[in-house]
Amino acid sequence: MALVQHYVTGSKYVPLIREKDPQPPSLYSNTARRTPEALLEEELDFLRNQLAQMIRKENSLTSEAVVEVSRMLDIKINEYNHYINKRSKKID
Repeated sequence: MALVQHYVTGSKYVPLIREKDPQPPSLYSNTARRTPEALLEEELDFLRNQLAQMIRKENSLTSEAVVEVSRMLDIKINEYNHYINKRSKKID
């Protein structure tokens, strides 16, 4: 399954496609049955790792690149929280 990664270069995003699995997922595989929650969690983990790498690379918490990745992570955290709150309201 191809994952699109966004690398920040200055103030421009450069999308890159990375092949995680050489074969497309089967309808019966675990990857085909991932929940939206699990996919969001994977994206959060990816962005957290990207942020940590960017901080080490830039050696700064305030560089434009670090701030951009941090903003992307904030947006994804808000999306995750919205999904969780929406799901919990359906259960109640």
